[in-house]
Amino acid sequence: MLPVYDALRAQDQIHNILVRHECAGAFMADGLARVTGTPGVCVSTMGPGAGHMVAGVATSFSDSIPILAITGQLPNAVAGRGFQQETDHVQLFRSITKWSSLVNTAGELNSKLRRAFRVALTGRTGPVHLDIRKDALTGDSEFCDPDPRTYRPITNPSADPNLIRQTLGVLSESERPVILAGGGVILASASEELAAFAETAQVPVCTSYNGRGAVAETSKLCMGRGGEFTPSYVSDILAQSDLLIAAGYRFTDVSMEGWSIGKETKIVQFDIDPAEIGRNFDVELGVVADLKATFSGLLSQAGTTKKHSDWANICARKKQQWWQHYETIMQSNSIPIKPQRIFWELNKRLSSSDIITAGAGRGKMWAATLTNITRPRTWVHSGGYAPMGYALCSAIGAKLGAPGRKTVAICGDAGFQMYCEELITAVENNASITVCIINDGCLGSIRYAQQKSYGGRIFGTELKVNPDLSEVAKSFKADGERVTDPSGLGAALDRSFESDVPYVIDVRVDPEENPLFA
Repeated sequence: MLPVYDALRAQDQIHNILVRHECAGAFMADGLARVTGTPGVCVSTMGPGAGHMVAGVATSFSDSIPILAITGQLPNAVAGRGFQQETDHVQLFRSITKWSSLVNTAGELNSKLRRAFRVALTGRTGPVHLDIRKDALTGDSEFCDPDPRTYRPITNPSADPNLIRQTLGVLSESERPVILAGGGVILASASEELAAFAETAQVPVCTSYNGRGAVAETSKLCMGRGGEFTPSYVSDILAQSDLLIAAGYRFTDVSMEGWSIGKETKIVQFDIDPAEIGRNFDVELGVVADLKATFSGLLSQAGTTKKHSDWANICARKKQQWWQHYETIMQSNSIPIKPQRIFWELNKRLSSSDIITAGAGRGKMWAATLTNITRPRTWVHSGGYAPMGYALCSAIGAKLGAPGRKTVAICGDAGFQMYCEELITAVENNASITVCIINDGCLGSIRYAQQKSYGGRIFGTELKVNPDLSEVAKSFKADGERVTDPSGLGAALDRSFESDVPYVIDVRVDPEENPLFA
């Protein structure tokens, strides 16, 4: 890829971000894309560099995030001769992208770049990959930079008005409907339309991990996130529902944990991808269409009704009662610190436009239930693939995409240590993020599984030598502090938000506290 970097050196329109690990670069591109709604781009060398990038691209594929991954490749003259690092990158990326293609000559480069962005942004969005031979980077080609509207679709298909009417008919017959808002709502920029329809029809909304922000979680109608490690009242509401309107929502193990669909419950499913309709459960009605246009259509035909107001009020009371109880736990002054206290302090300090990122483990489970997400594209989470280390890297990408907003990465101590070197990347690029480490001295979620399912037999999940991670941050020219007393949490967060460099707060928490939201 040296010809690319030599060209980048001679211009000032494209800013190169030098990462310390190729997978981290893909995570950053993913985080930027989630926050901005525009594709992120990551580049690697051939062989091991491309291999390192795989987990990051797979994360984007799992959550339908549009990024362009570019890898370098040997010249045509030596292809297939077993030269150092030669790898079939197209095959390597084919199963984790919407499209993976080899660029052999400079003449192909323009058209394949245009196609890559078209594929990434059309229909169900997702990552694409170009493997570019050195010939294509050093040869001559006439540059062509047409208006994107000439080769990309402007709109996605709208729902048939007849299907809109049928949906409203099924809704009118129901007594206890719930809208399930998935990540597809965020990707379609359909949050405003969905929220307006829910308000008009007085239908409660539950989200998936990636659907958070589709409806403000402070709204009376938003019940919060459904699935694994969620409050019991959410599971009760979903189990009692007689109609589920699923919008860009995948019925997977994560989103279905803790509740089941009743035998008489009907499902209406909206999705841009026809393969998702009826994939895991039979549906009463399946609609393949753009979600923004679909909810606009529902809103235009739905008359104001109070039919479901009583049901919505019952759900709201369940939510209110749970939170009134649980907020007493979040204010705990116990030592070791209860993880819940971290989010009590965060909620008091973050605005609706600020960004929270989360990766894998118990940290994301606390964050996914106890933070207040009120706007789309402010919750950045690797819902489908859930790799460790994602939170820190995606926070850097998110901060670069939205530099004026506070950005907080919620990390476990193990996950942070996987990519802590990327703090240097954040320092070099003035990405002054806050990194909040929930430090329990172990692989918390795996350790909990051992306690729950293996008779408490703990093996291979204890971090026996665990450094002061705030001091690690300082060695990378960032800043930070260790917090062991809950009374110091708020002031530490305030200092982090005032810092002009990345700031790591190493919070030592009670390792026996698990995210069981009864």
